[in-house]
Amino acid sequence: MMRTLGGFLRGSHAPIQVFLAALLGSLLGFAPGFSAAPGLIALLLVLLIVLNANIGIALLVFGLAKLLSLVAMPVSFAIGEFLLDGPLRGLMETVVNAPVLALGALDHYAVSGGQVLGLLFGVFAGWFLVTTLNGFRAKMHGLEEGSERYKKLTSKPGMGVLLWILIGSGHGKKSYGELLSKRKRFPIRIMGAVLALIVILGVVFVPGLLGGVITNVSRDNLAQWNGATVDLEGVELDLASNRLVVHGLAMADPNALGTNLFEAARMEANLSSSDLLRGHLAIDRLSIIDGAQGLARANVGSHVGPPPKPSETPDAEGGDGDSRSLEDWLADAQVWRERLATVREWVERFAPAEEGESEETLEERLEREVAEKGWLGVVSRGLRRDDPALLIRELVADGVRSASLTGETLNVRFDNLSTAPELVLDPARLRITSSAGSLDVDVAMGGLTADKTDNRLLFALSGVTAEALADSLKIDGKPLLSKGTLDVALDGAWAGGKVGWLDLPLNVTFHDMLVNIGGSQAPLDGLTLPLGIRGPLDSPRVTLDDDAVTDLLKGTALAEFNKRKDELEQKGQEKLDEKTDELKEKLGDKVGDELGDKLGDKLGGLFGSKKKDKKSDEDG
Repeated sequence: MMRTLGGFLRGSHAPIQVFLAALLGSLLGFAPGFSAAPGLIALLLVLLIVLNANIGIALLVFGLAKLLSLVAMPVSFAIGEFLLDGPLRGLMETVVNAPVLALGALDHYAVSGGQVLGLLFGVFAGWFLVTTLNGFRAKMHGLEEGSERYKKLTSKPGMGVLLWILIGSGHGKKSYGELLSKRKRFPIRIMGAVLALIVILGVVFVPGLLGGVITNVSRDNLAQWNGATVDLEGVELDLASNRLVVHGLAMADPNALGTNLFEAARMEANLSSSDLLRGHLAIDRLSIIDGAQGLARANVGSHVGPPPKPSETPDAEGGDGDSRSLEDWLADAQVWRERLATVREWVERFAPAEEGESEETLEERLEREVAEKGWLGVVSRGLRRDDPALLIRELVADGVRSASLTGETLNVRFDNLSTAPELVLDPARLRITSSAGSLDVDVAMGGLTADKTDNRLLFALSGVTAEALADSLKIDGKPLLSKGTLDVALDGAWAGGKVGWLDLPLNVTFHDMLVNIGGSQAPLDGLTLPLGIRGPLDSPRVTLDDDAVTDLLKGTALAEFNKRKDELEQKGQEKLDEKTDELKEKLGDKVGDELGDKLGDKLGGLFGSKKKDKKSDEDG
């Protein structure tokens, strides 16, 4: 450090180099991390390498600028708001969508405003350092020319060692006057330019050269998007062949950090390198190999950012007074609300934004998003144009293992998965089927302007065992259902086209199941219970028609009565036949036949004998 300072003071670098070092160091200090703005950081680093700037001065100013950027974050945000939402919005729209700069996150208020502050601080720091440097050199040059004291001082052995430590071995070879007169004009570091060219060519033609950097950036962004830990073994980006390969992806479930929401051994895709430079990643087909859902993690994950908040359901959204919330139906309702909140958040991400004016003002929205995402996380809406940042036209995953379906695998198709659904012509659509046919899911997220087909919601699950529902459905601490299975079917469209909201019938069909009520068990077999479900996906109101329940219980009781009646009639007929045979033997042939027939007719009429029915059939 002392040698660097000495080299700076002695004049080994021209003022323009010092000024550029201070400017670039300041801009880097006010920039976010590489994962947030890879294009901006890469551009500034290339300039720092190519321009023959003083690296030591750049590092010094970088440290000071980074500390200042943390303190001045509200000021950066305010400047960014003026740039992105003010009179310069048209210019900033062009900058935000320009190649390379599109990767700089300049549509974030704090980032664009921070670069303005970085520019101002860099200019000031460069001016201060150059002025100080020139003043020092001029003063030392005057001492060299007119002071015998300076000559005597520099001739002492001890002072020579000190000057060598401070400014190097060349302190006695050239005077400050000679160094001051030797100025470099707009310096270019030849080796730096060659190194930058090699790196750029390597990135394009050598797959995996930046694999570690891309892996870290992808891991961080996926974790923010998922809301929980994401493990990623590696990412291979081959720009020459437009190929992307992801290895060892494991996304922790935000609601169950010990399990994986999704994992895959490998993911493969083809992409466009020109779109990448403009901040767009367009993939025609993404293939997932050896995927799994719901399996245990090797290490428990952790939350990243605030967890999704379940929706509040006002009484007005719940319908009539007979509707009930999840808490009224499920013993572990809070667990289900958290799971459904995550599902709702994902569904809303892939649906187009609702049309119409928001009741929030711009300032209210910015204040809310700053509280939720932090200063660096707030984006000016509408600056990105043409294409979404990420578009996967078709995601294919066959043979996905699931902890919820024993002995079955899932086939998944996800069309038009995008970070900006309003920019995609066709709506996002998710289809999931199981290998044995027990699960069928078809969810279209077309939004308010789409037709009914583009807003379809189908969920059919069959063969759910009573044991699987034991913890959720309880009365007085005891399971409500035992034995047998049930089927669940939900088929219709999003309520009013509002993705994430329900107003549909939910049919539950029972098979060989027992319901435990009042200490006794009643059988349920082949009967369907119609429910109504209304409200937000994660906090719906469930309506149960009393007449439907009455009919269901009547049907159950009638079925049981008829079963018992048939059993009693069968037993009664067998006993009647035995008594009749005995009388026939005792009374003799003729008398016995007459009395037996009469007695049989009487008893048969009393018990509803099947023998009489048979005789009637014969007469018929």
